Amino acid sequence: MKFSVPLRAAPTAFAASLIIIVASSALSAPTAPTAIRAPAGWEIERSANGIIVFIPADLNAGETLKVAVFDGTPLGGKPLKEWLQAFAGPVGQEAGNLIRPLKMTQAEDKILAGTGVYVGPNGAALGVTFLAVSLDRSKVHAMRVLYSDQDGLLARYEKAIAAINLSLIEHAKEETRNTRVKITRSSRARRTPGKSREKAPYAWTVPPGKGLKPSQIAGVWQWPEPDPVFGGLKSEVCLMLTDGTLYKGLPVPPDQMDVAGSRRAEPAKWGRWRKSGDKHLVAWAGRTDRFEPLEGGFVKPGKSNQRLNGRWSASRTFGGAGTFSSWHTWGVTFTPDGRFNKDTSGGGASPMLSGLPSANHAYNDAGSQASATGEGYVAASGSRSKPKGDRSGTYTIDGYVLTLRYDNGTVARFPFFFLNSSQQMLWFENSLLWSKRGSS
Repeated sequence: MKFSVPLRAAPTAFAASLIIIVASSALSAPTAPTAIRAPAGWEIERSANGIIVFIPADLNAGETLKVAVFDGTPLGGKPLKEWLQAFAGPVGQEAGNLIRPLKMTQAEDKILAGTGVYVGPNGAALGVTFLAVSLDRSKVHAMRVLYSDQDGLLARYEKAIAAINLSLIEHAKEETRNTRVKITRSSRARRTPGKSREKAPYAWTVPPGKGLKPSQIAGVWQWPEPDPVFGGLKSEVCLMLTDGTLYKGLPVPPDQMDVAGSRRAEPAKWGRWRKSGDKHLVAWAGRTDRFEPLEGGFVKPGKSNQRLNGRWSASRTFGGAGTFSSWHTWGVTFTPDGRFNKDTSGGGASPMLSGLPSANHAYNDAGSQASATGEGYVAASGSRSKPKGDRSGTYTIDGYVLTLRYDNGTVARFPFFFLNSSQQMLWFENSLLWSKRGSS
């Protein structure tokens, strides 16, 4: 068996591109398309056990490219890396075995890419790339790209594979909310408002007011860290307690946190802190005798029944000149009468290259539009969304707690704070949002 350089070199870069696309979709504000779509000109094969396989209809003789979607497979309590290693199969010399263990790349703890080489039929070698995504730590939505050793094969279908990838992520987000999803060939771009999260997906909680008391909280500390997925910096936070311990993250409002349960179940999240002069030093789990300075500073909790006036937002982009690019913006507007309104918008575009059609799509809470332009034709479609009462309502601020009462009756509680006294940046639904003017 011999693999040419293109096949050995392609998987790592290809997996990296997929994991970036997946992360931008999985970690941003929710969207809710309802279909895993086959790209135009691709065929669909379905097995009795629910596996869906997408195959380009225009493959040349001797070429193999199959994109298999494994829908809602139980994680079984395993770490995502352990699950993917078992799912990919053993290493060996027989057909269907991996030639060597998967090379894996992880973003956060929800997204994992793996690349490797299988022994194919008659001893031929087939490259493989896996994407495994677990949004709720109970089920895995996975994609496997199996391909033969022809130079340029992956590049030829990269945009189509990325489209399947994005559809799978939207499917995973919907299924996590227990909604039914169907398979369709439709290329029409659609978007409907996602359901608001009724509670944070965090296990160690108690009823509101039964968790940490204000007297037990030294403060919430924020600092910047490099973002391995999108580049630039991302915001990290930790909850510092007056007993000298700290918790990395802020998954729920402090008054709902089951500290004892968390310390037993997730000790790696806990550490210690102390003050030395004008510096704050921390020692993370496993290194509790090694204190290091921590960048950043304490944030500002809101005032009881505070009212805001303005819009705060954040955005993500992917891609660059001459390639597929996409953008996504989400935000929230607060008004002094105690109302809020969440909004999302975004889109994507691919240029016309080598005779391939260009495609553009854009969406917001009112609906979506899509268009495609090729040699001698232009196609367009659009849709409108009806309000469902899950984007607006009334709000209440009380210290580190933001309570949202949606117009559809849903009530949600989230951690909340301002980055500093200017109030230009605030923490909303686990993201740091920015306003040009702050609250006025």
